[in-house]
Amino acid sequence: MKKFGGFDLSKKEDVQANADNIYDRVSSGEMPKQMPPWTQQNPDPAHPLWTKAMCDNFKAWKDGGFP
Repeated sequence: MKKFGGFDLSKKEDVQANADNIYDRVSSGEMPKQMPPWTQQNPDPAHPLWTKAMCDNFKAWKDGGFP
């Protein structure tokens, strides 16, 4: 499951080019999408929603110019 929205999440260049969209989706709880029987309200423990700390870390990386 590397592809999302037409780009490859395993490629740094693709993540950088789509960082705003990625951040918006993970910080709002839309991603990662949960598959049945799991839901966004009851996420799979193996693929949890991002915590605030994880979102803040991604945003800092993005805002810092992707060091």
